[in-house]
Amino acid sequence: MSSKAYLRYKTEGLCRRCGEQPIEGKTRCSKCHQEHLSQGNRHRKARIAAGLCRICWVKKRTTTTMCDDCAAIQRDREKRRYQTWRDACIVAYGGRCKCCGTSNRKYLQLDHVNNDGAEHRKEIANGRKGCLYRWAVRQNFPDRLQLLCANCHQAKTTCGGCTVEDHPLCW
Repeated sequence: MSSKAYLRYKTEGLCRRCGEQPIEGKTRCSKCHQEHLSQGNRHRKARIAAGLCRICWVKKRTTTTMCDDCAAIQRDREKRRYQTWRDACIVAYGGRCKCCGTSNRKYLQLDHVNNDGAEHRKEIANGRKGCLYRWAVRQNFPDRLQLLCANCHQAKTTCGGCTVEDHPLCW
């Protein structure tokens, strides 16, 4: 394609490759968009097959699809993202244990109010590793979850809940 055609398509708001109507919010039509994605996937798979890191494309990878440096960066990014989601949940659900009132953040956990946590985690994970905090943030903090400290959460799970004797200083 000539650069004149590209510029004409661009100014007319058409697909930059073929001149068709683009997908809303995109610069390519659906056909060119699919070709672009499949080309990227082919190149990525070829780099991985050649033993290159899927992120930086240069360094030899070890046991995963990323080199050690990129894997460390990815782990740090995931830790920060997880902590952001967890902090948002703690704030949204009141910042203290619903049972005893403990506000020490390192002990606070999300609990399923209706004791349907196992089924719910399977449902939201969809066969992959899932994160309840991420789900709660994306669902705008639904009422099916509550904040409990580790002790109250364990007592609810094993004994059905806490009693006045469990928290003599709280009541």
